[in-house]
Amino acid sequence: MVVLLVHVILMFILSKLFHWDLCMVSTASLANLGGSASAPIVATAYDASFAGIGVLMGVLGAAIGNLCGLGMGAILQMFV
Repeated sequence: MVVLLVHVILMFILSKLFHWDLCMVSTASLANLGGSASAPIVATAYDASFAGIGVLMGVLGAAIGNLCGLGMGAILQMFV
């Protein structure tokens, strides 16, 4: 629950800061939580031409998430 709460707060703050519309926020949110398979589905629900944006957000989210996870694992391993 804490992770989802932090996710919602960050998405709200970033959407207000960068003036994103609901399509971009929901696609980015699902790309972070659901992965690269579900982000294009949400993007095409708003407009069929947004499918490429959904794929791009999903793939970049997975790549950045994996790198951050490996980095966090390396940092936490220093404490053991």
